[in-house]
Amino acid sequence: MFERYTEGARRTIFFGRYEASQFGSPFIESEHILLGILREGKASLNAVLGLIDVGAIRAQIEAGSTPRPKTLVSVDLPLTDECKRIFAFAAEEAMRANQKYIGLEHLTLGILRENCLAARILGKQGLTLESARKLIAGAKEQLEAAASSRSPTPAEISAASTPAQEVPETRRPVTMRVVIKCESKILLAYRSHFGPPRIGESILIRNAEGTGESYRVQDIIWELSLDEAIVLKEVDVRVVPEKAAAKP
Repeated sequence: MFERYTEGARRTIFFGRYEASQFGSPFIESEHILLGILREGKASLNAVLGLIDVGAIRAQIEAGSTPRPKTLVSVDLPLTDECKRIFAFAAEEAMRANQKYIGLEHLTLGILRENCLAARILGKQGLTLESARKLIAGAKEQLEAAASSRSPTPAEISAASTPAQEVPETRRPVTMRVVIKCESKILLAYRSHFGPPRIGESILIRNAEGTGESYRVQDIIWELSLDEAIVLKEVDVRVVPEKAAAKP
């Protein structure tokens, strides 16, 4: 479903899942996706759309939400129908702009096309579908540059042994235990400063004899935010054999 999504857009979905768990919601709703967009877009999209006061937006969402106990981040939360429509609208907006990828800007436009809490909150910030389209079109090069920013390769991830103080300032040190699973069997576990590999990425997993097999990342159960000081948390990454992944 997310093959055309940029790395930032995929992280947005994970952040949305995380936000839903923090609100104790049984579903991932439009407002959780909006919080994910604001979290991921703070270095690019937020400034383009004038969404500077993120705290005020969060406060509005909290005021409109029913207080519930937090749920475990490992719990798989389904998308609401409105979120599914938002994703469909985002794909349409990418096609409308003649862009092959789906990014944060398209998800935002998808929200504005749906009658939902997130759209109403953006409306209170003075943002409409047409105004957002104009702002995004005017910052096309800036947003495309942000969408194509490079992420570490699997080799860099697995070999990561850089002391925390030497990690680039743009990637605050986060240590986590990454567990890669295939057909319920744990294939590899390692600690990394850079988080798990990306969905759709090919990774090579070696055995004790030194031979290896290529796998395609199918799903990431939970991805941690890189701007939080979370230590030794566990992330499950599901993979399928590369040959199997290539079959139609």
